[in-house]
Amino acid sequence: MPTLLPLWRAARTTGKQCGLTATGDYQPSLRSPWLAADEYVVREGEPANELYAVYSGSLMITKENSGSELDSVYVGNIKEHELFGESAVFEGGLRTANVVTCGKTMLLEIERQEFQKFLSDYPAKTQAILLYLVNQLVGKLSSSNHELVLVRNQLYAIQDQRRGRSEFCVSLIG
Repeated sequence: MPTLLPLWRAARTTGKQCGLTATGDYQPSLRSPWLAADEYVVREGEPANELYAVYSGSLMITKENSGSELDSVYVGNIKEHELFGESAVFEGGLRTANVVTCGKTMLLEIERQEFQKFLSDYPAKTQAILLYLVNQLVGKLSSSNHELVLVRNQLYAIQDQRRGRSEFCVSLIG
């Protein structure tokens, strides 16, 4: 049975230095020894009860896009040693996106109740874990903000081009 060691290694690998070690008392489950390419790990709208750490491999995030010719829209990637599903361990609710494996992938799955029990049983480690999760979320928010600025700049450029064309057409007619 795996331990939390992969999660702690992921924290150190990304520079967060949680200073945590695996504990024999806590044994999170592996989703599957290996998931194949194109397997859904979570689907948008499903109950959210697990947090995942990517031990090996990568995944793609998509959002449903009903009412369009595209069934879903690409949102981003999740790489080795990253987490996803963080909000599930705090609030539950429903999944807000699809997560699909891009190739052979191994995940560490931590259920909500399991995570909350760990936090209460090991209070000395709680601050480091929560700080790591907050840093992960802040990084995702920063990345999303950066991407939003890029997309808005592209939209403004398209609007400027259209405005320029219509002004050009008006000057030709007038």
